[in-house]
Amino acid sequence: MAFLDRIVMATDSSAEAAFAERVATSLSVVSGSELHLLTVGDSETDAEKTLSEARRGVEEVGGRVAVAHSVSGRADDRISAVAEDLHASLIVVGNRGLGALKRTVMGSVSESVVRHAHCSVLVVRDGRGTAPLPEKILAAVDGSEESKAAANMAAEVAGAVGAELHLVYATPIIPSVTYPGTVITKGAETTFEHLRDKAQAVLAVEEERLGNGAVSETHLLTGGQPDDAILDAAEDIGAGLLVVGSRGFGGVRRTLLGSVSDSVVRRAHCSVMVARG
Repeated sequence: MAFLDRIVMATDSSAEAAFAERVATSLSVVSGSELHLLTVGDSETDAEKTLSEARRGVEEVGGRVAVAHSVSGRADDRISAVAEDLHASLIVVGNRGLGALKRTVMGSVSESVVRHAHCSVLVVRDGRGTAPLPEKILAAVDGSEESKAAANMAAEVAGAVGAELHLVYATPIIPSVTYPGTVITKGAETTFEHLRDKAQAVLAVEEERLGNGAVSETHLLTGGQPDDAILDAAEDIGAGLLVVGSRGFGGVRRTLLGSVSDSVVRRAHCSVMVARG
């Protein structure tokens, strides 16, 4: 798999991390990637126990651990630093656990890793009782280089695991605030049509670029906020994985809270991968 050659799984003793380990292991097996385990803590005894349990869990489902790493310090900083030192292509974290990591708390470990890691990051939602690999993957595109990276990653994963690949372009073509009696001028209608045509063109180009029937379906969503539309689309199709770029989508920037990718990571019902180019 071109985009996955070395995976770092950040783990602790939480149940959420245990499921994330299954996801990381399954990805490493189907992609032929090296799997590195990483735990961050102050107690050497606790770290050894955590890594031993995690290694056993990986091996029980047919995976193999290349190296297990134990480090101390601030979890988000150390996870990003170790992954960079290893030249990892993907970091896998659970959406809870790892100390302060909570889905709804800004500045949590997973959100910080998403913002600052040099490589792609997969934030795994607790899916105990479900298969670790997705049956449907939704990639959000907008024509930016970052969204192309997301589409590439989504296509690679979908091909490896045999999942359906869906592409979505969400654009707020219709004004987000209207009032009774609002008149949409001819110029505004032309602008909306232009944006819609551009979105359709981006979807067509991406579908052709990925090639070989890789894309099962494309979705053009207009009106409202892009993050809301992307999240709704993921739920509507029953996506098990949502893939977004780290930038793009107009105002999205890696370091800005409130961006589309930030919102998607925090609010998605399923696992989210933030792809770095």
